[in-house]
Amino acid sequence: MSRDSGIFITATDTNVGKTVVTAALGQVLQSDGRKIAVCKPVQSGSTIDDPTGDTMLLRTWSEVESNLSLINIYSFEAPLAPLAAARNTQTEIILETIIERVAYLETKCDTILVEGAGGLLVPMGESWTIADLAHALNYPLVVVARSTLGTVNHTLLTVKMARSLGLRVAAVVLNTESPSAMPVNPGTQTNKSLIQEFGNVPVIGPLPWVKEGIDTFSIRDKICPFFDAKEIRKLADTAQ
Repeated sequence: MSRDSGIFITATDTNVGKTVVTAALGQVLQSDGRKIAVCKPVQSGSTIDDPTGDTMLLRTWSEVESNLSLINIYSFEAPLAPLAAARNTQTEIILETIIERVAYLETKCDTILVEGAGGLLVPMGESWTIADLAHALNYPLVVVARSTLGTVNHTLLTVKMARSLGLRVAAVVLNTESPSAMPVNPGTQTNKSLIQEFGNVPVIGPLPWVKEGIDTFSIRDKICPFFDAKEIRKLADTAQ
């Protein structure tokens, strides 16, 4: 299915920095003069209006003006995998509903950024995963991964699986997700080059750990400089 300009942000795991990277991409594109929309179709572990939840943080950090109910469709308070959380509340996460929401948001922007949940093979419905959503949208993928030792295997597995499913992996972003993950070990210094070599994929980062905490301004000042606006615009436009 051919889509308008967009990027799908996925990861090797949960809590590795998808929301930070999505917000940074949004800020970069807006600084380039683009109107963006962001979408976090499914989140678990917080309600839609939880100020510490992904939906609220994504809206704040990316500096978009949008109703929370447009950004997020399904939210579950229980910190469980989405399908498990949905079953607990007798809710069905419907793939077509998400696709329709993204299609609507496409009409309101130049570029849409869709943030997945967990990794590609996280079950969402009774017979589909995040990978199925990514495939239906047909946006290029940005894969967020940890910067620490061990990330090479996780990242290459994700890249290989994505390609085997017919998905286009445009870039990997290595994120330093905690102060303990600072890449000071010599072994972590080689992660970027090994992923580039064996995955045949561009690797951005490692992004720095922001000591003062993540907010809109620290993303703009510390994270956004790692992304080239021209390259991100080109990446988004490959969805067309």
